[in-house]
Amino acid sequence: MRGKSLGTFCPLGPVLATPDELADPQALVLRTRVNGETVQNSSTAEMVFGIAELLSHCSRAFTLEPGDPVLTGTPWGRGAFMDPPRRLVPGDVLETEIEGIGVLVNPILSCGTCDLGRGGLRQVCRERRITGVHLPGAFAERVAVPRSALHPLPADMSWEAAAVVEPAANAVHAWRPADVAPGARVGVIGAGAIGLVCLPAARPEHAASIAVADRSSERRQMAATLGATTVGAELSGEFDVVFDAVGAGDTHEQSVRLPRPGGVAIWLGLADASAGFDATVLVRTEKRMLGSFAYTADEFAEAAELVSGWEPGWTASYPLESGAEIFTGLMRGGSHPVKPILRPWRRGRRRASATRPRILRPSSPIRSPSRETMAD
Repeated sequence: MRGKSLGTFCPLGPVLATPDELADPQALVLRTRVNGETVQNSSTAEMVFGIAELLSHCSRAFTLEPGDPVLTGTPWGRGAFMDPPRRLVPGDVLETEIEGIGVLVNPILSCGTCDLGRGGLRQVCRERRITGVHLPGAFAERVAVPRSALHPLPADMSWEAAAVVEPAANAVHAWRPADVAPGARVGVIGAGAIGLVCLPAARPEHAASIAVADRSSERRQMAATLGATTVGAELSGEFDVVFDAVGAGDTHEQSVRLPRPGGVAIWLGLADASAGFDATVLVRTEKRMLGSFAYTADEFAEAAELVSGWEPGWTASYPLESGAEIFTGLMRGGSHPVKPILRPWRRGRRRASATRPRILRPSSPIRSPSRETMAD
């Protein structure tokens, strides 16, 4: 006998949502995919018995404690009732999605048909689109994105950490073309979100020292907390690689002037379209100047692993309706917060302490009972 109440047959998590975070638990879309194919698409509105009725019925027989899971029936689409019956086999990837429970979204969208898009270089796809730039962004209670852009949240990742996956992915990508030798002297101009995550993205084998420059003393202090060797209003000295996370004319000039002969400048910032430097310097000193835009899908996933478990001290959360005020303040020269997070719900969602979501790889077929009952 096998059932969902037995060990290893009922993976739960990684999110625990409280009643105040879901507008109507009896109107949530439920989806199940096997190897990317949707096999179940239903709603809690179609439950034979409502949640309140189930809890009332169960409570007649035993006491329910806070946190107890109550296992109900399952929507249409079970493999046992397909024609022919369909079973999971070793290696199948099972995904379950519940409306209102978060996922990570990679905002870089590729056409998927050109040579670059098919080759995994979605960030330089000729027909790329960016959610929030070319398409409506996430400063809303709901936003539609392609399934290919979704990544499950790691079990130990807070919402604050999830919000810095995207800038962290930029930093992970920027280190690739730098191609520096072990023990490099690294400079970072700009201690905004991307500049700050360039520090933890630097593996110990990459950098012997990292100097960070920013006009804000508060942001310099945050850089020191994250491991910067030295901080200041400007960079000084010579470096093997300089990351320009600002992108203004004067920071462009510094990023090209400060690397040693044969060194490299990596441009990530987009503040100004002007180059701002003497191009002959690149020729006479054989320096390299490289642009770094966004990230690949693999680098986005790598960034999620990098920040999993973080509790960033340089983010701050605000209700969605405060967005205009927060961004106006930053546009006027404010330095706090480094990374504002707008929440479309009233209270923060709690992350369950469960283990990471499992990929179900049964050693033998899972057979469902022929009938789902309310007691299930």
